[in-house]
Formats: sequence, C-alpha cells, structure tokens
Amino acid sequence: MLSSSRFNIAITAMALIISGINIIQHIPIVLADGERQVPLPSQLQQELGLLIPLYIYPTTDDSDPSNPTCTHPDWIKVAAASNEFAGKIKIVAIVNPDNGPTVSEWTKGKYTTCIKHLRDNSVTVIGYVHIKTGYGTISGLSGYRPLQDVKDDITWWKDELGGADGIFIDEVTNLWPRDWDNQTTATSFTHSLVDHSLGLFPGTGTLRVVINPGSAYFTSIMAPYTGDPRVVAVVRETDQGGYTEGCADNRSPGPWCNYTLSSGSSGVEALKTWIDDGTLLPQQSAVLIYGATATEEATVTNVRYGVEANVGYHYLLDKGSWSETPTKGIWDAQINELMRLSTSSPTVVPTLIPTERPTNLPTKTPTKTPTDPPTKTPSKTPMKAPTMTPTKTPTSTPTNTPTMAPTKIPTDPPTKTPMKAPTMTPTKTITSTPTNIPTMAPTKTPTDPPTTTPSKTPMKSPTMTPTSTPTNIPSMAPTLNPTMTPVLQPPVCSQDFGDRYRFLLTINTDSRGTRTKFKLLGRNQKGKFRKSVIAAKKLPNNKLVTFDKCIRKGKCYKFIIRDRDGDGICCAYGMGWYELSLDGKVIRKSTFENKKREKKKIGRCN
Repeated sequence: MLSSSRFNIAITAMALIISGINIIQHIPIVLADGERQVPLPSQLQQELGLLIPLYIYPTTDDSDPSNPTCTHPDWIKVAAASNEFAGKIKIVAIVNPDNGPTVSEWTKGKYTTCIKHLRDNSVTVIGYVHIKTGYGTISGLSGYRPLQDVKDDITWWKDELGGADGIFIDEVTNLWPRDWDNQTTATSFTHSLVDHSLGLFPGTGTLRVVINPGSAYFTSIMAPYTGDPRVVAVVRETDQGGYTEGCADNRSPGPWCNYTLSSGSSGVEALKTWIDDGTLLPQQSAVLIYGATATEEATVTNVRYGVEANVGYHYLLDKGSWSETPTKGIWDAQINELMRLSTSSPTVVPTLIPTERPTNLPTKTPTKTPTDPPTKTPSKTPMKAPTMTPTKTPTSTPTNTPTMAPTKIPTDPPTKTPMKAPTMTPTKTITSTPTNIPTMAPTKTPTDPPTTTPSKTPMKSPTMTPTSTPTNIPSMAPTLNPTMTPVLQPPVCSQDFGDRYRFLLTINTDSRGTRTKFKLLGRNQKGKFRKSVIAAKKLPNNKLVTFDKCIRKGKCYKFIIRDRDGDGICCAYGMGWYELSLDGKVIRKSTFENKKREKKKIGRCN
C-alpha cells in the first residue's frame, strides 16, 4: 500500500500534470513487489526502442522469381512488431550475413528479399562490420583490421542488398584496451569509421551508427557526438548475471552493476555521469542482455533497470546466443513495457504514476461537484431558443425550390434526343462493310500455305525424340541439388581472377551450431598463420550454410573448425558434417565427430 506521504506526492503530481507542469523526473514508481521505489527517469521524455541482433539466416519463397517473399518466422515477427507499433517505439535490426559482408550471390538474394520486407514495415536495418582481425590462442583479439578494409565493408552495406539504413560497428575498444590498443588509437580509429558512416547514411535526428564496446568505454570516443541521436553506443552487452547479480560497491542492478574500483571506476564514473546528466541523450545508449530470466515479471523489471539508467535502446533474449529471437512471452513483455514507458503514447504519464490508489480518490471528489451544476443550468435555456427558430424557417424554403426545378426539366430532353440519331447511323454503315472485306482476304491466303508446308516434316522427327528422354532426367537432378546445397551456384572467382581458387565451405550444423566456429588463416612470410581470410562464429542451429572466398594460388592457408563443447558436430546433437572444396574439387569431407578442433592445410604449403 502507498504511505500517506506517497499518496500526497501522487495527488500533487496529478494536479501538476493536469495544469501542464512537467514533473516527470521527480515522481516515484512502485514496482510489482510493492516495496522498491524506482525514480522515473528523464527517459520518459524520449523515444524508446528495441535494438535487435538479428543474426539469423533468412529463408525465402522464390517460386515466383519476379516477386520473392521472405518466409523466415523470426524476420517476419520483427517486421510485424514494427508495423504494429510504428510511431510508438523504434525497432532496429542488426543484420550480419557472414561476420560482415558476404560474397555469395545465393546468400545476397536471400538477404535482399528479407531486408526489403523489414524496411517495408518501418524497421531500421543496420549492417554489421567488425574492426578486429581475429582471435589468438592466449591474448584474445589480435589487433585492428586495416582502416580502409573496414571502410570498404561499410560502403558495401550502402551499395549492396538493397542498401542498409546505417551501420553497426562491433569490437570497439572499451576501458580496458590490450597492448596493441590504447585510448588515443581507439578514439581516432572509431571517429574515422563513424564519420565515414555518417557521410554515407544521411539523415538527422534518427539512428544511423551504433558502436559496440560491449561495456563501459572512453568518453573521448563519443565526445564529438554528444547530443546527436544519429550515433548510439552499446554500454553493456552481457548475460543476466552481469546485469543484476552480485552488484559491486552497492551499485544498483542494471548497466553499472558489476563495475568496481579495481576495474577502472574513474572511467566508468565519467561515462555514467554523462548518461545520468543527459550529456549523452537517452537514445544514444543501448543494452543487450542474453540468457535473461525467462519470466515476464523479470523482463519488465530488467527493462525498468535500463530505463532508470537513462538508456533508450534495449533487448532482452532468454536464449544463449543472438541466432534466435525471444520466446513469445518475453518478446511481448519487453515491447509492452517499452510502450508504457515511452512518451510516444500520451496516456503513459498519468497511468504509471497513480496506478494503485491516487486515481480513484481524486477522480470522485472533483467530478461530481463542479460538473453537474454548470451542465444543467446553462444547457436548457439557450439550446431551445436559438436552435429551433432558425432551423425551420430558412431550411424548408430554399432547399425545395432550387432542387426540383433544374433536375427534371434539363435532364430528360437532352438525353433522349442525341443518343438515337448519332449512335445508330455511324455504327451500321462503317462496321459491316470495311471490317469483313480486309479481314477475310489476307488471312486465309498467306497464313495456311506456309504453315502446312514447313511444319509437318520437321515437327515429328525432332520433337518426339528429345522431349521424352532428356526432360525427365535433367529436371529431377538439378532441382534437388541446388535446393539442398547451394554448391552448384556459379563460381564467385571469375576469369578476371585467373590466379585464384574458389574456396567453398559447406557446413551442415547440429542442434548446437551456435557453439561452432571456424576460420581460414593465411600464412605470412615468417611461416606463421596470422591473417584471417574468412571466419564465422555462432552458426545457426540445424542449418545448411555455405561460405565462398577467392584465395590466391601459390599461397598456403590453414582451415580450423572448433566446437566449444568438444563433441564436434556429429553425432550427439544431430548428424552434422562439413565439406571443403577448391574450384569444385572436394578436398575434405568430415563429420567432425567427438573432437574440439579439426584443421586442414590448403593450397601450396610445401
């Protein structure tokens, strides 16, 4: 129950809201447990939204090549939500075909169709790029990619797949850089990419670039963009435990829960101050939570933790990886709570504040006293006198007079007279004579002779023989192969690249594909395999996926596939396998069974 002091605050709040005074930031909310008061943040004056890592391979119906349709249920779910709640909450989807752009034409077609479906339903689509080169065996990420390579990937998203609306830049440096990284290089590198992206994706006042440090970051990285809603930073990407459990230094649950003095508190506090005081707009911060508690009540609470911290974009997933979307209850709960807390809906402010007690009491007292007396007294006297007199007198006379006169007289005579005379005469005279004569003469003479002479001889011989034999055999074979495995697509390495192989990897994942990853590394002049040529992690579950790459002849490469569980991709959780080929020639096919890692050297490695 609300205490008397809480009740008085609620009454005062209601009065001030009615009078037009904005006191949103000072009114308490009581959570479902009835005990904990949550200060309603300034976020309620801003737009809230969902930032969805849609790392899910799309499916399409291509039976009508001129009008393919997106069929994947997760993509359709995101589009439907955006269409239903457009103008109330903003929905942004991060699309990631192949750890960034893809070279597979077959893959491009699927993504183009489903991205169009999202954008047709008001979803903001942003393309994924990463800025680090790969993972080492000891020290984790091994360094920056060349700046121009990352810019080229960003430009690719502008030109390909129908065009994205913006960019998601992953692996941005946080407050704890590695030995090859520091605040100066991280700040300069990130600014260059953000500025390049803003130049490619114009627009004001709406999201265009999201950077993802995954945790607290140097304020210098966002310094040029404070107050600019086009640039957003993910302030926390973590699991449920990192968001609400074991919070250090008496911090509240939410984005700052796990930070302590020993983990860079000075930088954390500087960033937190920027977000708290509005230096960074609420819609310039985002949180991504996976492995979230799978109850609707916990989902609502988690959303409020983020909103309390002045964070505008949220996403809560009750699964272990971004290759799925939330279950229906969790999906609906977070959308409904964001709807309630967003100022886009004008009923939100009075509903959330006096929910339990203050609504009923103030409504009954003022309504009966002032409403009844003024309604009865002024209404009866003025209504009868002025209304009845002017209505009857002017209406009857002018309405009947002008309507009846012009309608009957001018309409009938001109209609009947001109129709019969001009219509019947020209039709009979012109039609019968010229039509029959020219049509019959030229049709029979030139058409019949040439048709019978050349047709009968060649038609029977060539038509019957090839139709029955070749039609049945080739129809069955090519239809099944390209549907099950996109191996028969045209090579991505054309004749313009005669010094290159087409490397093709086909993987049939098991039900734990998200725990599988691979990479293809090139050997440098020192004989070390360092340069990442192609890589992917968190593959979709129970899917057949392919990866294309042009690699140079005369070079040595090493392919490595890993499974986090150590049981490979066969056969505990499905009949998985993978296949490697160069220019269409299979060089390895393996079930990768009961192993943590498998590797294969490719190319000229002597």
